[in-house]
Formats: sequence, C-alpha cells, structure tokens
Amino acid sequence: MKYTRLNHQNYLRLLSVGDIITIALQIYLNKLKSYFSLSLIAHIWLIIPVYGWAKFLALSALISRLAFGELIGETAEKSLLGKQKINQRLGNFLFANFLLVTIVISVTFCLFLLTVLILVIFLQASSRLLEPSVLDKLNKSLAFVAIITVLLVTFAILFIFLLLIGIIYSRFFIVDLPLAIEDNMSPCKALSRTWNLTNGFEFSVQWLLAIAFLITLPIQIIDQIIIEFFDWSFNYFKYNNSFLETGIAIGFLLLTNAIIMPFWQAIKAVLYYDIRNRREGLGLGLKDSD
Repeated sequence: MKYTRLNHQNYLRLLSVGDIITIALQIYLNKLKSYFSLSLIAHIWLIIPVYGWAKFLALSALISRLAFGELIGETAEKSLLGKQKINQRLGNFLFANFLLVTIVISVTFCLFLLTVLILVIFLQASSRLLEPSVLDKLNKSLAFVAIITVLLVTFAILFIFLLLIGIIYSRFFIVDLPLAIEDNMSPCKALSRTWNLTNGFEFSVQWLLAIAFLITLPIQIIDQIIIEFFDWSFNYFKYNNSFLETGIAIGFLLLTNAIIMPFWQAIKAVLYYDIRNRREGLGLGLKDSD
C-alpha cells in the first residue's frame, strides 16, 4: 500500500500487519532527518535522571504524534500546538511508564512463580515415569515417546509463559499514544484506554513486533560488529583504557537506538491509527485529536 500524505480515503480500509509495517517504514524514511534529530536529542536526555527520562519519553511520544499527523493531515499549526502540549505532560509520561513497568514486572513475577510451580509439579509427577526401572519395562518406542512427551509438555509450559508475557506487553504497546494525542488523558486513563483499544489485537501486535524486530536486526548486528571491532583493536594494540572503550560502546549503542527508535514510534502511530479506525471510525474517532 503506497503512503501519501494526507488523503484519508487511502486509509479507509483496514490495515494488515504488512500494511502497518510498510506505511510506518515509508513515513520513517520520508521524515528520517527530523525524526532522527528528535530521537538523538531524546537519547542524550537519558543521561540526566528523572527529568531527562521524562524528556526522553515525551520526545519519543512526539515522534509518534508527528507520524500520526502525517496520516491525518495535521497542519503545521496543530503540529506546533501538539509539541507544546506534549512538553506540558512530562510528568504524565514518566508516571504512566512507571505504572506500566510496575504492572509488567508484577504480572511477570506472578506468572513466573505460577510457571515454576506447575513445572515442579509436572516434573515430579513425570519423574516417576522416567525412572530407569519403569523405562526398562517399556519397549524402546514407548520409552522414546514418554521422554519426548515430557520434553514437549515442558517446552509448552515455558512457551505459554512467554506468550502470556508477550500478550500483556502487547496490550500496553501504544500507551504513550493516547497521552500524546488525546485530550484530558491522565496516566491511569491512558493505561485503561490502551488496554481497551488493544483488546483482541494481541496476536496482531506480537506479529508486528516480531517483523519489526527482524527489520531492525541488521542495524543492531552492525552495531555489535563495530563494538567488537573496537574491542579487538584495543586488545591488539594493547591499549588498556576501559573508560574510553565503555564510552565508545555506549555511544554506538545510543546512536543505533536513536536510528531505530523513530521506526518503532512510527509503527505505534500507524497501529494506533488503524485500531481507532476499526473501533471508532475516522469521522468519530479522530474528533478529539488536537
């Protein structure tokens, strides 16, 4: 699907995962210079605790808002107004992400304990089946089937654990979009709004994340190769300066993330657009946007 700046009729149909990736990539490439500048500034802000983190989150959300504006034909005046409003919501972005991290960690911990409990019970029960004395009574085929079955069930339990964690994260993937775009949105309302919007889209979001990760993987691999090259060079020339080596590694890591982050934020914007289009329709759903 070809991306064009602002012809709503081009987007009246529902988007597939491939459409979202394609449109997000085209917006990213078209606005790479301005988005990268914002992303780089955002990553520099990470150096300063708390306030800098809030600025990072706000600038990340601003990229998504600008990408969303590309989709809805936002005027320059509205875009400027949006930047001002986002700067006024620094605390909201920080608190919303604090709540999100707390929720994800708490749920992950509870699911981890439950998974460990289930695994312990299952492995204790299956250990009797896998005792040598029991396996010797079975023929080789049945013994092989018993071992494979235990392994498959164990991997299935672990897979379900990871899947549930992925679902929880998917439900909150676009939490910064309501805060960045919609009016009268508190951190708690943003979490609730995101949870409701993404209901039923969990697996689509996970496919989206998997494809986006594969697209950005080469950049991350190149980053690691460069870092390893510098590490090899330092060792080869016997230049022991761990501070400089660490600084180079962190610098390249921040640069790589600054390149990648606008693409992820564009994906959030297109996904948010598509979900609101599906649930609320363009005419109704975008009226409360700035």
